[in-house]
Amino acid sequence: MRHNFFLLLILASLLSGCALHPPAPVITDTARMTRWLAEGKMGLRVADRGGNLYFTWHQDGDLYTLSLSGPLGAGHTELSGSPDGVTLRNGDLGEITASSPEILLEAVTGYSAPISYLSHWLKAQPATATAQVERGSDGKTLQIAEDGWIATFPAWDETYPALPRKIMITGPDTRLTVVVSKWQPGDADYTPDALTDIRTEIAP
Repeated sequence: MRHNFFLLLILASLLSGCALHPPAPVITDTARMTRWLAEGKMGLRVADRGGNLYFTWHQDGDLYTLSLSGPLGAGHTELSGSPDGVTLRNGDLGEITASSPEILLEAVTGYSAPISYLSHWLKAQPATATAQVERGSDGKTLQIAEDGWIATFPAWDETYPALPRKIMITGPDTRLTVVVSKWQPGDADYTPDALTDIRTEIAP
């Protein structure tokens, strides 16, 4: 009887471990991923100027919030946007609103870049129907070329193998390197029919 009791305790602890560490979906079609959070670091060089930024990007359908900060949290900036426009909030600049992130970037910095494409490129997806996409033998995106910009994907996340870990973007006098340290896809975007596999590893 006591032996059975200990077995029940062990089983209960294993079940509680499963509850604390639910299986993560293996993502195969990032085009269907409309809710997600990504964190990491960006290295930007425009002409002869450059710098690094830490970022947290939260996407919920057409709504997004992008938080940016320099080393040790310096110069915190927040961008929030929707199809109706985008707003920048910064301690030095105050609050600035524009109809698109591209217009906002040019107004603040004088530079142009396809900022709206980033939410697609982060998922290794093209942003326009005219994009030229090169894929490897495993189906992963190697390169996306559109509107004079090229995004390449040299490293991939091991937990979510269809999501890139590193993106390198080049354009006119501009080079942007994005390293994603954390992906958190939204579970609401996935249904049993959309999943082809389920990770069954249980963390100790």
